Amino acid sequence: MTKRRLTKVLVFILLSVIIVTSSSRLLPIVAGVNWTVATHWPTRVLDRGQTVSVKVIVRMDVVDQLTRGEFSPTAHLRVKEIEVKIWDNVLGYPARVSTNFDRHIELIGEFILPMKIDSNAKSGHYQFETKVISTVDEQTSVFRDSGTIWIRGEEIQVEPHASVLSPGLAATFPAVAEEGQTITGKIYISPDPIAMTLGSNFTLVASELTIKPLGVSKELVPAGMSFNSYKAFKVPVKIPLDSEPGSHSWTVSITTIGRAWGSEVTRTVSVSGSLMVKERAPSEDELDCIIATAAFGSRMDANVEAMRHLRDDSVKITFTGGNFMRVFNNWYYSWSPSVAELVRSNEALRQFTRLILYPVVSSVIAAEGTYSLLSFDKELAATSSILTAAFICGVFYITPLILVIRPFRKRFDRISSLNLIKHQNSILLSSAVLSASLMIMGGIFNSAVLNANGVTVLALTVTLSAAVLTVKTLTKINHLSARI
Repeated sequence: MTKRRLTKVLVFILLSVIIVTSSSRLLPIVAGVNWTVATHWPTRVLDRGQTVSVKVIVRMDVVDQLTRGEFSPTAHLRVKEIEVKIWDNVLGYPARVSTNFDRHIELIGEFILPMKIDSNAKSGHYQFETKVISTVDEQTSVFRDSGTIWIRGEEIQVEPHASVLSPGLAATFPAVAEEGQTITGKIYISPDPIAMTLGSNFTLVASELTIKPLGVSKELVPAGMSFNSYKAFKVPVKIPLDSEPGSHSWTVSITTIGRAWGSEVTRTVSVSGSLMVKERAPSEDELDCIIATAAFGSRMDANVEAMRHLRDDSVKITFTGGNFMRVFNNWYYSWSPSVAELVRSNEALRQFTRLILYPVVSSVIAAEGTYSLLSFDKELAATSSILTAAFICGVFYITPLILVIRPFRKRFDRISSLNLIKHQNSILLSSAVLSASLMIMGGIFNSAVLNANGVTVLALTVTLSAAVLTVKTLTKINHLSARI
């Protein structure tokens, strides 16, 4: 055996060992950076006295271990204690909860902590901090996460009496709300105090709440109600999902007919205030493709909804699909928020990004069709839809890169001498067989790590294979065209 052929064999064996080792112990490089802690709130706008369930997620990091060469199968993390607190340097601690655990984390650990907000907390921004005390290889470690939440109060507006037979009107609404949220306001109506003592009464002709420019307009109380004493009403209002974040003004107005001393007077009284609408922070189960949301303008856009439907109603409900989505989300949401913010702020970039995303939309449609065709077996349907989407993305996104790099590959003497291109079919086939085996073994033994490694490496292999196949097909077409 020549030295050159021996080199090729050794390189192929080395690549196979790397694939097997990394798949059996670690997630692919896309999995994340170091052990990470993330705190998910049902909403970042909290009410005084409210009890919320805070989800704390501890994720396994593999990139740091991979770069340091730490492939020890004994490495593990055990969570001992989790503490979540809301605090302010001036106002103190309006909420705090600490829970003891003794739980081993294999890949991703989720913990639910119920937290009650102090009913006497003042309105305003607060910092939250999550602290996870754990042991890693018998050594105590502390991981933290932090951010900002808002504890809201009520904004009260009172209109003084204009004259005799004018009703008193007051309204309270939360100062901050999220899009899609239902908030509850309170309306207070009272007769003129002097007229009330003289036995006057009032009949409500109309009452209306408007929030501009949200397009909210609703009747508060049915017309025709008579009153001669203080009245209070609760008014639920749903903030539209596609509301523009920012400051909005609300107005409450009532029109009454007052009768006293044989006279009748019609009066209209109104009060107004402001409402800050914030963009809704989706929960862990509601995460969207935020770059697509920024490009298409709304999470309710048909293209974004199609992606969400495939993920939540098809892929994610299966064992293999759920494991794949956890790996994908861990990678995707580590960098996409900054890109989405850039896309959202530039109209030209939005249009360009929208054009780039159309192959993804096509892959989602094809994957949904694959899932429907194989829906008699959910696991098979989910795996096939993932690979269908991976294949189409490989054709449209990886193929152009290969075509650009291909003319320059001979300049890389060392790589060319290894002749990896010649053995690409064997490498891809070996990777597909190994990753599929790991995926199946993970399903049989109910191992999320094996299954997640297998399906992720298999999807990457299919993506590369699709690009290689497309390049070969285009090359043959080009040769045929040249002959003609």
